[in-house]
Amino acid sequence: MKNRAELAKHFAELGFKDGVEVGVADGFFSEVICKANPGVMLYCVDPWEFYPGYTTFKKNQAEFDALYEDAKKRLEPLGCALIRARGVEAAKEFGEEELDFVFLDGDHKYDAVKEDIATWAPKVRIGGIVSGHDYYLTRAGNRGVIDAVDQYVAANGYELQTTDWDKENPAPDERQPSWYFVKTK
Repeated sequence: MKNRAELAKHFAELGFKDGVEVGVADGFFSEVICKANPGVMLYCVDPWEFYPGYTTFKKNQAEFDALYEDAKKRLEPLGCALIRARGVEAAKEFGEEELDFVFLDGDHKYDAVKEDIATWAPKVRIGGIVSGHDYYLTRAGNRGVIDAVDQYVAANGYELQTTDWDKENPAPDERQPSWYFVKTK
């Protein structure tokens, strides 16, 4: 697959109807998922919250509130449910094997990614897809996504797949590889 937009189309090819994106920001990729999957019930999870120590492109709560308003304008007309909570907390609202897919794009530090995968993978049904964004070594040297994903996949016997680097994509945040695996057990 070339990029995560093609992954969203793959969800439609598989007939997926219920999913979650964790780490929504302004809702750009959630919108891509919804438009590629007419009729999907997408739960969009993000705290839209600034907290000390969180490395991000936004520096104060007002900027996060503006992102939340952008996401509401973009996603509510598509029928998405916005859940303003941290991913691990929001996961408590979903039953085991209730979802067709989850796309993780929250905090990219190793411990956070590890916790997100461990928390959300059980919520995906057998045959569903657990996936996420930014499977690459960042300029700052962060391997959090790579290490957490590789460890989980190896420990659970899943076959890891990744999308390609889409370096020609005009949207900078759409260039990075995404990762995914089919939940087989």
